[in-house]
Amino acid sequence: MGRKLEQTARTFHMDVVKTVRAVLAEDAGCIHHDIHAAQQFANSAARWVGELEGDPVCISRTPTHSGCIPHAQVHLMSTSHKMLRQRAANQPGATNDEDMQRLPGRTLFIRALCSGSCASLISTLFVSWFSHRRSGAPAAGTNATSHWIWPRLAHHRTGWSMRHTLTGYLIHHASSVFWATAFEALRQGSRTPQRIVALASITAATAYVVDYKVVPSRLTPGFERRLQPSDMFCIYAAFSVGLALPWLLGRTKGKPR
Repeated sequence: MGRKLEQTARTFHMDVVKTVRAVLAEDAGCIHHDIHAAQQFANSAARWVGELEGDPVCISRTPTHSGCIPHAQVHLMSTSHKMLRQRAANQPGATNDEDMQRLPGRTLFIRALCSGSCASLISTLFVSWFSHRRSGAPAAGTNATSHWIWPRLAHHRTGWSMRHTLTGYLIHHASSVFWATAFEALRQGSRTPQRIVALASITAATAYVVDYKVVPSRLTPGFERRLQPSDMFCIYAAFSVGLALPWLLGRTKGKPR
């Protein structure tokens, strides 16, 4: 009786071992199949990414002893990451200035405020200098610009005053920022000094035509009544230099904008 039970137990043990081996063998075959399918998927995905980039993708198809495919996975991850960074850089809100096609309104205004202020200051210095040469009163030209508000008094004021000098300068400054906004809108993407200077000159020439050929006399700069025609040419030339100067100085410092 004892021998019979022992023989039965051995037979049952052997059957269990055979069953476990069969199950493990079947699982191993499934795992191998899954690894092979994963490798094919990774290779196909990596080639697809490479086609999107326009570059041929070379992937190591030699699996390691553990059945993994690290080369394909690493290449796929790095390539995908590079594509995501490139797409993010091409978004409208990206900070890459060289690829930016259109400036947001706030940035455009800040740049116009910078170049317009520089143009206003330089041209006002020339107006004051020529006013001093023609009438001995440096403030006369700037005072004349206040004829927008005081048309009868502005052209007869020669001395410095808050009412006429400051008002005249503020009008001129606001006009300079207005034209600088047009200049900055045209300058988007421009990198060469020649193009920046050309755009500044075009803007200044357009401002002169509008000031003296388009708008009524009440809205002209006014200082032309105190100066000579040759002086006006120098003043608008100085205005164009003021528009381009901040960006030309930025290039010489190695910080193009």
